[in-house]
Amino acid sequence: MTLNITITTKRRIYQCADFRLTDFQTGETRDFGANQKIHLVSRAGWHALVCFFGVGSTPGFLVGDWLGKQLGSIQYQDTLDALLQKLREADAWLRSIPLSWRRHTFSIGAFVGSRPHYYLVTNCMDESGNLLSTASDELRIIEAWSKKPKTFVAPNGATLSREMRHRLASLAALNQPTDAMFALLAQANLQAAKQDKSISPGCFTMYISDAGDGAGRPHGMDVRPSGFPFSAADGAISNLLDDHFGPGKSRMVQFATARSEPTDQFHKVQLRDKPNDPNTHSNYGAFLQDKKQDLKGAEKSYLRALELDPNHVNALGNLANLRSSPELYLKALSISLGNENVTWNYAHFLARKSDGLSEARRLMDLAIAANPNSARLVLYRADLALMSKLPTEAQRLPAGSSG
Repeated sequence: MTLNITITTKRRIYQCADFRLTDFQTGETRDFGANQKIHLVSRAGWHALVCFFGVGSTPGFLVGDWLGKQLGSIQYQDTLDALLQKLREADAWLRSIPLSWRRHTFSIGAFVGSRPHYYLVTNCMDESGNLLSTASDELRIIEAWSKKPKTFVAPNGATLSREMRHRLASLAALNQPTDAMFALLAQANLQAAKQDKSISPGCFTMYISDAGDGAGRPHGMDVRPSGFPFSAADGAISNLLDDHFGPGKSRMVQFATARSEPTDQFHKVQLRDKPNDPNTHSNYGAFLQDKKQDLKGAEKSYLRALELDPNHVNALGNLANLRSSPELYLKALSISLGNENVTWNYAHFLARKSDGLSEARRLMDLAIAANPNSARLVLYRADLALMSKLPTEAQRLPAGSSG
């Protein structure tokens, strides 16, 4: 067994899992840091934390490694149900384990859009979260969701006081700094470990937010990155660190992740969390213009960004694109001469005018001087040379250059 803690709130989901494995036959325990019992997976429209208790290894593999590969096989456009079904495939190797030792549960805290969910994929817990005396023949899916911040513990009979569960949910509800929540989760795990030898004093804590960012940290153990808690890592991070530091000489201290998707929900969360950030409004305007073809809404967002920062170059450039306004292009370039995006768009605007090619080439030369490694600018400068019937300029391109 082990201890899994999941806390759900409207803004964040937290999870904690310990490191201990127990030999069912001898009762001997060992703690491990290289094989994570907790993983993060992020796909289109949803992202989740997954941890487990029960069977930690079989003669053929470590369950944490199997979990990482299962999650990594989920396609980007798959729904959360694909995750739940991938977890149910554990039945294939659970059947090789004697029934008396087969109890196993995956705990899943997930945001689908911005709504938090909590699931169990289990063969040993009922709808109330109570631990059954023996395992059933197959894993099944149970959803247990609470409108209020709540601490879910698996197995439910684990040693974690009602007072501590309340403290965890209350602190999470305040949307406090990550360090405070991680420290309290580690404290809860340590208290439980003092009363139950099947729980290690060390643990791993993680969170995800409704905006898609997340972080994780080990407590009480040196953790090798071979069990890095990302579903698609596949050992690449371990190999990189081994090459850099030498085999076995690196350890995980913490990690952080962020997510950015061009979706209504993503921008809704960003606007809620950063209502006075001009970048947020400018980005939302670009999303409305490019993805939704909502030109009126895009213009409103650009103007809001400029209300917050009259010299916001991206908002000026975006609004210039929308209005086909040379005055706005020039204002943006007066603030950031040679800006790659603004210059490219303004040069493209000028090139459509019969008398604009010369000025377009001049601006591109300035931009290339400021951004000498920009293939986009170099290629468009060559296009402008050809439009101007100056083939010798186009020939400056290296052989084999392409867009």
